[in-house]
Amino acid sequence: MNVEYINPFLMSTQNVITTMAFMKIDAGTPHLNRTNITQGVLTGVIGLAGPDVNGSVIISFTKQAILEIVSGMLGEQFDEITDDVEDAVGEITNMIVGGAKRVL
Repeated sequence: MNVEYINPFLMSTQNVITTMAFMKIDAGTPHLNRTNITQGVLTGVIGLAGPDVNGSVIISFTKQAILEIVSGMLGEQFDEITDDVEDAVGEITNMIVGGAKRVL
């Protein structure tokens, strides 16, 4: 995987979480998932297609991570996965991909 494709998503993820959830995050080491199994309990998926790229962006959240992010975004404490938390995963994924596309 070309770092020119990865870095915009890392930067956009940090920007979205910092701006929308008022949290400072640090990126771990990115890796390709060579299976069809996501690592988290909630996952956002967006397809990308264009002249130079064709694929999917899959962003998966652990329960703890998404509950903290959504609590920060909505200004109320979430301790369990609710419809609002599930909806937020889609919105977060859209914002991350939109930010990365602007850079790409």
